[in-house]
Amino acid sequence: MTDNLSPASTERFGGALQPGEATTPSELTPRLVPSTPKGRRTRRALVDAAIEVIGECGFSAARVEAISRRAGVGYGTFYKYFDSKLDVMRDVIERVYEDIFQASYPQLDEFDDPRDYFRVGFERFDRAAQEYEPILRAIDEVVGVDVGLLRLRDNYVYRGVEHTHGAILQLIERGWRPAGDPYLLAQAVNSLTMEMGRRFRAYEHDISRAEFVSFAVSIWSFLILGERQSAEDSQGSSVPEAR
Repeated sequence: MTDNLSPASTERFGGALQPGEATTPSELTPRLVPSTPKGRRTRRALVDAAIEVIGECGFSAARVEAISRRAGVGYGTFYKYFDSKLDVMRDVIERVYEDIFQASYPQLDEFDDPRDYFRVGFERFDRAAQEYEPILRAIDEVVGVDVGLLRLRDNYVYRGVEHTHGAILQLIERGWRPAGDPYLLAQAVNSLTMEMGRRFRAYEHDISRAEFVSFAVSIWSFLILGERQSAEDSQGSSVPEAR
């Protein structure tokens, strides 16, 4: 489900999970994909149940028996599809982050004002993150102890950076002057926003979601938009070199 990263992005980050690469302590081995519609429905039901149960209890406290019961299948059925709780977390991370990614990145071409693009993206991100808030906390827990799942989660981070990098390059073509190197800036704003979101979910209960979105939009606008070039300025002025 994860995108194949460009060679440039994997080189820059130096740690993205490569196809077929095993990591420890969890070995991200190839999956046995169910061959029947019933099998695919059962696997999906188990992942749905894992999102609910692990979100409610936390990863450490969640039990395979509870996940199986929530999915409406027997205890042994779980192990026909997954080796362990860590194994099902791979599917959980892919489901959750794919849904959030698809919700959070509208097409820049749909917006005349890039600030509206930022605002809509953050509003969609906030709604998706709110829906998945309990399991996101559990994911934060488990990626802290399992390098394989951490790197899997990071693949989605890299996708976000690549998407933002492309949007910044489009904005440069429109005449905007970002505050620095486009790729480094994409890394910075995405990392800042992710950490803000994590802390917001964990600690900042006195800050409204509207305030969070508004502040995030203001940061992105300040750093990415900089100032708009006039036609005359664009003749002789320089913009950061696009990587």
